[in-house]
Amino acid sequence: MRARASMLVAAAIAAHAAAAGAQDFTLRDGLRGGTMGTASGGSFSAEGWTVTSKEDSIWYAVPRLGDGYVEFTVSGITRANLPLADHEIFSMYEAGYGITEPIRYAPEFRENHYKCLLRIYGAPEMGRVGQQKLMWGMCPSGSPGYGACGCGSFFEEPFGGDGTWDGTPQRMRIEWGGGQTRLLRNGAQAVVVRWAESGLRFGPESLHLMIGSSRNRAVADCGMPIGARFSDVVIAGNMASRAACTTPMDAGVGPADSGVAPLDSAACSPSAAPTIGGYEPSATRGTQAVFRTSYAHCSGANALRVAQLWVGPAPAAGANSVSVAYEAGALSLDGQRCAPGELRVLAGAHGSLDCARTTVTDTGSTRLITWALTLSPATLGGAQGVYADAKANTAMPEPRLGWTRLGDFDVRADATMDGGATDGGATLDAANTDASRRDAGGSAVEGGCGCRATGSGRSTRFALATVVLVTLSSARRSRSRRR
Repeated sequence: MRARASMLVAAAIAAHAAAAGAQDFTLRDGLRGGTMGTASGGSFSAEGWTVTSKEDSIWYAVPRLGDGYVEFTVSGITRANLPLADHEIFSMYEAGYGITEPIRYAPEFRENHYKCLLRIYGAPEMGRVGQQKLMWGMCPSGSPGYGACGCGSFFEEPFGGDGTWDGTPQRMRIEWGGGQTRLLRNGAQAVVVRWAESGLRFGPESLHLMIGSSRNRAVADCGMPIGARFSDVVIAGNMASRAACTTPMDAGVGPADSGVAPLDSAACSPSAAPTIGGYEPSATRGTQAVFRTSYAHCSGANALRVAQLWVGPAPAAGANSVSVAYEAGALSLDGQRCAPGELRVLAGAHGSLDCARTTVTDTGSTRLITWALTLSPATLGGAQGVYADAKANTAMPEPRLGWTRLGDFDVRADATMDGGATDGGATLDAANTDASRRDAGGSAVEGGCGCRATGSGRSTRFALATVVLVTLSSARRSRSRRR
């Protein structure tokens, strides 16, 4: 099959070059009754190729396209066949230096030097179901084509787009070149990655593309949407030379999302789950609060791929909630994204996230996130739980904290304690102790800070202190608005 696919690709190159008088490449594969690629599973019909197992795939060997695009039509996707956390429907990767097919997920694809992956989030990923993530990575490090990068590298993995899938045909297109990579759905941009400033260009040794992904075979909560039908694949672009290293990179650092992280402790197991080191809300009732949550992993804070916070009933698909996340350097709420500290407010269906007052600080194994939230009493009124979750990139399957209840919050518009200020309450240090309550020797004062309780009970002394600090902060904000 691989020899046949190579012959077909060579024929397509020769035919197009003769017609256009250039080295441009175009491959068209309708997938109606068969394929020009190499299929593994699925079924062909006059309408296209239908997924019958979560591991099904079709891969293509194509020339080295320095810029180009791939597009295809997919139909039959609804939320009913998105039951897993991740549904990887397309991938592209370095396939040279002896990498064989079917490409293994770990390490050859997971740490691939030219990695592209298109994911549709499924039912377990509350707050982003149906949205699309686009991973894009480049490393001109040469052989073996995967693993730690010996050059300057680039990697981003934004997500967004319309989360609606009603089964109708959707035209998906990924295009790269000119310093950016875009995902378009029915002609509208869903996600973009801009990599011009990296100074890199796309130039693998050998390029393969796949409908599906090797990750679907290796990870239990990941797979193709069963029943989806693919058709009318087009791969096109301009051939380029292989990219080479130009910028040395610090030793021991791998490409982002590679799972290669410096260990803070030799005793740390890669499969160890993330933990919650501390939790401190600036208020327990009202419509605004800053939730200071400390996430940790023994391999280091940079091993935390994603950290999440949920305010609402117990986490479940469709529940009214405010679900926020920090991933790949960006904050997100209801499909919107911003950077920590950015002068922007993400407004969701049941509340909002103030990006300017939300901070992320990494210290050793700890990631401290201050989430500045406003909650809607109209749709989220009453007693709600506060939950946290996190995943690490240190092993497969990804170690996960799992939704953990931290405390409670009473969403009410008439509350007298409304902690919307970042300077309200005490401050957690890297050890998640109350930094304002230490003796001369640096040890925590006995009893610590009542604000660290994970339930709703808080000491009278801390409650009074919070009211004073919030009042002072509100006064500062009022003066700022008058200027």
